[in-house]
Amino acid sequence: MSLYSDDFMMQMMDGNLSEVNTIAKMFVDLGSQMLEDIRQNIDTKDWKSAGATAHKLKSSLKMWRMEELIPLSEFIEHNCENISSHGEIVVKFDILNTGLNAALDQMRNDFNL
Repeated sequence: MSLYSDDFMMQMMDGNLSEVNTIAKMFVDLGSQMLEDIRQNIDTKDWKSAGATAHKLKSSLKMWRMEELIPLSEFIEHNCENISSHGEIVVKFDILNTGLNAALDQMRNDFNL
């Protein structure tokens, strides 16, 4: 079972697999960094930065069709903006972190990164 879909990216890049591969590599690198940034911001209670990074991450999740992870990112974004549900933010982040890392591992394998 695939944890992502490259259909949208293939369409955007007119089927150019080399370009999709380049974008996949960028997302693997940036996705890992965004997760680390969110984690650090949650740990330091910098809710504004955590929410802003979750917002950026959400766009990439949508482009790669990671449908199960999008609501988690949205929850983190909105609750950090409202500075509410701190305990639930941590729970949702842990699920997002696990899910995205699994998807990134799959991308690394699929794209030979």
